[in-house]
Amino acid sequence: MLTDNEIYATLARRIKAGIIDGILYLALIIFLMFVVSQVLKDGGPIRALLIYSPLFFLEPLLVTYLGASIGQHLLGMEVMSINTRKKCPLGISLIRYFTKVLLGSLSLIYMLFSRKHQAIHDHFANTVVLLSRKKIEKNPSFANHGAIEQTYESEYKYPSPLRKFCVFIVWYLLSCILIDVLIETSAILLLPDYSIKTEKLPEGVELIRDFLLSITFITFAIWAAKGRLFGARRKKMKN
Repeated sequence: MLTDNEIYATLARRIKAGIIDGILYLALIIFLMFVVSQVLKDGGPIRALLIYSPLFFLEPLLVTYLGASIGQHLLGMEVMSINTRKKCPLGISLIRYFTKVLLGSLSLIYMLFSRKHQAIHDHFANTVVLLSRKKIEKNPSFANHGAIEQTYESEYKYPSPLRKFCVFIVWYLLSCILIDVLIETSAILLLPDYSIKTEKLPEGVELIRDFLLSITFITFAIWAAKGRLFGARRKKMKN
């Protein structure tokens, strides 16, 4: 049960934090590549471990001891255990992070279906991401940056979050197959140098394909979350 100063962080805010983290991690790796190459002239697994270890351990350590990644901290968020309402133990933070890395954007998009705004990796770790309670106490208006993204109309009955998410996955996979077939067929008909035996689509066509898949991913996720996708539609409540 949330208290008055516990507000869920929105999907958009968490995506922004992830972008900040990605930029910072990239800068750190470039810096480590320069430093390590000066110290260790020869390559090898030790050199690679020193350079890329931040990708595997930095965020879990920050979540455990700081309560958030750097991007989340800068944007006023904190990660906490649902059971204890405290920072996550290191083991839980590691499970949470590697689940996030493994599932990528699919994990975050689940926030649209979760009433607690939990990504899949939050569910695995039994954690939740909130707006910083200290910031809200100092500046109550900061709570306006958190919102419930699922808007349910009282006159409708909605399917469960898990059902809506599974229906979204099915529709997205079917759309991927359909888009691939259409792109391949169009390329064969319109591009003289392209055939079914060609190993790779032209770069411009690949970009169009990726754009269509991205739009489909976002559109179906929103439709499913709002109960408007076939198989997970909301139903009008009887008076």
